[in-house]
Amino acid sequence: MQPITLYILSSPETQEGLGRLVNGLEIARDLVQQGASVEVVFDGAGTKWIPELTHPESKLHPLFEALRPQIVGVCAFCSSAYGVQEQVQAAGIPLLQENNGHPGIATRLLQNHHVLTF
Repeated sequence: MQPITLYILSSPETQEGLGRLVNGLEIARDLVQQGASVEVVFDGAGTKWIPELTHPESKLHPLFEALRPQIVGVCAFCSSAYGVQEQVQAAGIPLLQENNGHPGIATRLLQNHHVLTF
């Protein structure tokens, strides 16, 4: 099976954004449990989820921690633009900047990753 990269792009400001986040993380967990090679990347407004997901009292924290080995990073540019870069760094999550400060989606596609966006 080809590797799978899930991009979390949804904003925490809406219920729809919450639904997209949870769906993306649940699909990632299901894929991991079935033996797939999975990466999770937080990009765009999705970078704003990191402060909540890394907070131990968040309901989503256990799901995030279960997937921590699959979380390959957060967009460096977007985390700075949305004011969460310090929280990302404090959480020990890599800042991705392969494409002018952004994660390299083209690189992943050229490496035959299936790419899903949420």
